[in-house]
Amino acid sequence: MNGESASHARRHGVVIDRSGGKAWLRATGVMVLDADVWRLTVIADRWDRYVPRGVEVVAIGDFSESGIRAAVHRIAEESKIDAISTGSEFFLLTVAELRRELGIAGKSPSYTRRVRDKWAMKQRARQLGIAHARGTLMTNLPEWPQDVGACGGYVVKPRAESGSRGVAVIDSWAEVLDTVRQTADADRYIVEEFESSAVLHVDGLSVGGDVEMQVSRYVRPCYVTGGPVPLSSATVDDPELVSRVREFMSRLLEGWPIEDDVFHCEVFDAPGGISLCEIAGRPGGAGVVDVFSATRGINLRHAKTLLDFGMDPGVLRGPVVAPHGGWTVIYAPGPTYVGVDDDALVGHHTREVIGPLDPRVEGIAGVGVATYSFASTTEPEVLARIAQYERDVQIRESGHP
Repeated sequence: MNGESASHARRHGVVIDRSGGKAWLRATGVMVLDADVWRLTVIADRWDRYVPRGVEVVAIGDFSESGIRAAVHRIAEESKIDAISTGSEFFLLTVAELRRELGIAGKSPSYTRRVRDKWAMKQRARQLGIAHARGTLMTNLPEWPQDVGACGGYVVKPRAESGSRGVAVIDSWAEVLDTVRQTADADRYIVEEFESSAVLHVDGLSVGGDVEMQVSRYVRPCYVTGGPVPLSSATVDDPELVSRVREFMSRLLEGWPIEDDVFHCEVFDAPGGISLCEIAGRPGGAGVVDVFSATRGINLRHAKTLLDFGMDPGVLRGPVVAPHGGWTVIYAPGPTYVGVDDDALVGHHTREVIGPLDPRVEGIAGVGVATYSFASTTEPEVLARIAQYERDVQIRESGHP
């Protein structure tokens, strides 16, 4: 078979990539797909690295929804697309709509809204009788029960964001009403009753009805992190709590349903039982992927790509490093960040540091510039390592020694 015929015989996949290759590249530099079966087109904003066999990178510069849509439609005019994927929450719905428009198999827009739109999540949970944080659309606030003003605070957050972006914790009902009056696009926000209980995150994948998951606990609430306060998490070594979370997740995953997908779910460990905060149909951020890989042997970014391409991610399962893990993200306290001092620290499993010239850093105060993951035999050992790195990693800023 000549080269041209072989190219046409292969299936054609497209990945919308904001990860710098993490969703489709192995550590060895080859793609996660079989190059004899698939040819892959990657749409990225920029690319200045090696491109492995079977891959074409299309750098579009304008990495907006309209720019991505135009690029995918151009590609589809030249060659049939058999599968399309993204691990970015920002573009999950865009990809789902492109599937519908181009007749590509995979997750639908309605499914994607249930794992993207926090208002749709509340409605789904209510339909299924699943405990969840009580809330409403900001535009529906007058319809909320009169006793809502008696709770211990409120959370205002966007319907479709991640990483605590745009989240505000508000103490009084009067402040909530004032926020509503000042918000021009109120239909894009929800208001919830504040929940002070510990927040857990549950990460995993559902493949052919088989579910693999891991329960972790944030060291402190996400909304208080940033600047000088790290964001950290460790796996939970509490059989009774893990059992309750698994039972809750079993109901949620079956009822939603979450099938042949990865998930990142946040739940409250409340006095009345486990309740839903939100769920996403993509890998968790920060150090979630590295920890899951160390403790379960599966890279969730790779799993997302393979599942969207109709493949079993189990073919890429690697060795388990340790039964427990955790991670911490250290933030730049301001826009004058120039580097990280961590040479004396050797207890991490993985380390990722963003340099000062990275476009994600420019002009942004509070961006996470150093992420470390840890793997160990017990939860206390992991927590001790997290505490060490939170204390000893130093961020250098211009004008300071």
